[in-house]
Amino acid sequence: MEIMISAIFVCLFLLIFSLILFHAFYKQQLRKKEEQIHTLKESVTDLQIKLKDKEKRKAFRVKLFEQECHFELLESGNQPLGNLKNKKGTGQINDISRTGLQISCTLDLPVRKQIFLQIYFVIDGEPFSLKGRIVRKEELINHVIYGIEFVDLHQRDQQKLHRLIQRLEIERRKNAE
Repeated sequence: MEIMISAIFVCLFLLIFSLILFHAFYKQQLRKKEEQIHTLKESVTDLQIKLKDKEKRKAFRVKLFEQECHFELLESGNQPLGNLKNKKGTGQINDISRTGLQISCTLDLPVRKQIFLQIYFVIDGEPFSLKGRIVRKEELINHVIYGIEFVDLHQRDQQKLHRLIQRLEIERRKNAE
């Protein structure tokens, strides 16, 4: 009987010892996994910061070369345009996205007046007539560059523009290969 009790104690001791070893092993594994998760979270945070720095614009832009556009000044937010009202001009589209475009032209406009204009252009045989608001101006020696945000854009025009931009980017990538 004493041998049986001794055997039970030895079995219980081995069982408890095994459970303690098992617990210690998995606790160590858990600690390693937590360290990996922490490292991955830091990495994700760093990547998010880098992505935010790279994506300063709301929408993907496609560079255009020698793309002519015409525009007509429509109105100013608060102040009258005076002799600039209905003034027409031409320029070159530098880049375009579904939310706006950048143009270069020789016409120097007062950006502080929140100027709205109608922009006309044709890309790949598709004509566009879109209303925009000047949001940025950069004066260079021979010309001025304007950042224009589209306003009151109809959904069909936005979809048409989005499809065009995708197609242009696909063509650009194919030509780069």
